[in-house]
Amino acid sequence: MEGLAHDHILVDKHTAYDPIALLRGFEVAHLDRPAHASDDSDASTVKPLRGDALPAPIRGLLDHPRDMTSTLQTFFGEVPTLRVMAHRRNGTWLERHVQLLGRDSEAVLEVGAIRIFLDRFPFVARVAILEGERPLGGILADEAIAHRSHPQGFFRLDASAHLAAELGFTPRATTLYGRHNELIGDSGLLAEVVEVLPPIDV
Repeated sequence: MEGLAHDHILVDKHTAYDPIALLRGFEVAHLDRPAHASDDSDASTVKPLRGDALPAPIRGLLDHPRDMTSTLQTFFGEVPTLRVMAHRRNGTWLERHVQLLGRDSEAVLEVGAIRIFLDRFPFVARVAILEGERPLGGILADEAIAHRSHPQGFFRLDASAHLAAELGFTPRATTLYGRHNELIGDSGLLAEVVEVLPPIDV
């Protein structure tokens, strides 16, 4: 399979697919420790999955053409809010390590890393993105920016202690699920994101 274009995070969808490596590639923060870390107990084992291999209700949260903000709001019944853990700007794109939290419960609804292509957004939306106060999906909705998700791959991983801390739970051989997604708009690729869900009963 041909690799992705040079401005994408992922080099090859099959032979090089490693979502945790994508998160490390932002170089702003990690959901896991570096590969050379000496404590093997804190390493996450990642396995790529097909969409039809995801269990319910996980598949409904990941395998769809919608943005994650609206999907999480429908599933959890509360508005997601944004917490930016780390960020880096390089010219026309912005990279962030983020958490989406429930506005009322303050529970972590997902963690992830996102690369946003700022020059592909109208001015008002670009300003809102740089303020870092609202999830991207909320800004897209508020500014009526047409968009659709194109999931590039799904994965399962065994939670490390570090990733468990990001998601706010105590690891106990917990399996987590996530996806690598592209957000596409009329102006092209708006953002690329790796998203990891908290433990959800399946």
